Amino acid sequence: MNSLYNKLAVAILAPALLLSSCSLVTNEAVPVGVTPTSDRKIVTYYPSYVKYDSANGLTASDFLAKSDAKSDYATDEFVPSFIIIGDGQTVIGNEKLAWKLNQFAFDDMYAWAGLEWSQDPVTAQYDGTVKYSNGVDAGTTSIAAALKQYPTRPFGLAIGGWPKDSDPADPQRTGAFNRLGASPTDMDAAMATIDNSLYAIGKLSRVPSGYHVDFEFPLTATQGQNLLKFCQALKAKDATKKISIAVGPNVTTHLSVLPWAQLNTVVDNFEIMTYDFTGAFSGQTTAHHTAVQNSIPASLQNSTTYSPDFNINSCVTYVLGQGIPAKKILIGVALYGRFWTGVNFPASLTENSPYYSTAVQATGDVTATMIAAGFDAGSHTIKYNRLNALIAAAPSEWVKHYDATAKAAYIVNTAKKIFISYDNESSVADKAAYVKTKGLGGVIIWDASGAKGTTILKYLRTQLDNPM
Repeated sequence: MNSLYNKLAVAILAPALLLSSCSLVTNEAVPVGVTPTSDRKIVTYYPSYVKYDSANGLTASDFLAKSDAKSDYATDEFVPSFIIIGDGQTVIGNEKLAWKLNQFAFDDMYAWAGLEWSQDPVTAQYDGTVKYSNGVDAGTTSIAAALKQYPTRPFGLAIGGWPKDSDPADPQRTGAFNRLGASPTDMDAAMATIDNSLYAIGKLSRVPSGYHVDFEFPLTATQGQNLLKFCQALKAKDATKKISIAVGPNVTTHLSVLPWAQLNTVVDNFEIMTYDFTGAFSGQTTAHHTAVQNSIPASLQNSTTYSPDFNINSCVTYVLGQGIPAKKILIGVALYGRFWTGVNFPASLTENSPYYSTAVQATGDVTATMIAAGFDAGSHTIKYNRLNALIAAAPSEWVKHYDATAKAAYIVNTAKKIFISYDNESSVADKAAYVKTKGLGGVIIWDASGAKGTTILKYLRTQLDNPM
């Protein structure tokens, strides 16, 4: 649930490139006595495409089998992502689906619920037919089948509304919610058919506990009002369903444009995506992508690339200042790392200030060996479990560090000139402590597949439940 261009890169480039021979040995301490004693929630997002990653795939059934509070993938709410609003008329194999290309005149649609539209190889235009459906509509390994198999596991459904609008001034793909917010007729149509989408073509044996609205991201006050209109329409349709919204982690760009007081009347949880603050995409200096506090040197701070607000505390402080109850606020845990290559490490590393210049940011610098180990050349990310396996296999080469000021973990490989910012046991413990200190509602996880073969979620559950 990080920014869309990052999710697209991960989804498209990662799966086929990873080798299944990489063992997933963990080096984590196994927690004991894990029983939820608090109401602090773990909300885990599960992208439907992950089961098609041959080396790192994690089916919904595999996840849910170990998702109770005492198991490795402890979570309080499982959120398949994403359902795209549509008309419920498109058919595959005699099954009515809830998504349709160009429903609201968009020029394309990325259906994270698991549909891929057929595309003309010459014109690159989509022809309105479905190429395949992967994980929602059929089969014993589908999301629907998994939810039926584990009927006691709470789940919600994420609604995506960010297909690219035809307006070139809308670079953040906010088309769906903006179009609906501007058109009462389209909003009525969406609400009239949304049950088809939310109940995953009628195959679920039970209905979700709520909606997770993912609008990435409102950039203006008008777009913030359009998000509000959509949430109000959802609440009017079914007041019994909880509404959560994912909000961006940039105070100036994302949080300041939202109508907080009005949203507070209809939204039950505000999920701050406190990751992707920085990455190889953002500049020539390494930094933390999911820090709790700021440790950026004054000489590097600026309003865009390395803002002193690029940390959890700044976001939470702002949202609390808008009158949002602490229990409604959830912060993000990233089960993936962001890496930089060609890093110019000094002879002596500064533990609490890991900001180093880099020589290379190009995709070509990610070698075939790195790709085989799990590094994604397109997004410059690596899943937590693959990174954990690297550390376990060669701890003297992949050296763990911790910035106690930022409360953020990182790894350096000086020989290969690689720097990785990520979450590990130490940082999730500090995030859990922050949740408890501030009285927050819990955490969100992007994404479930990074937990495969590890106990990081179980450890997080323990930390959230431990007394302060």
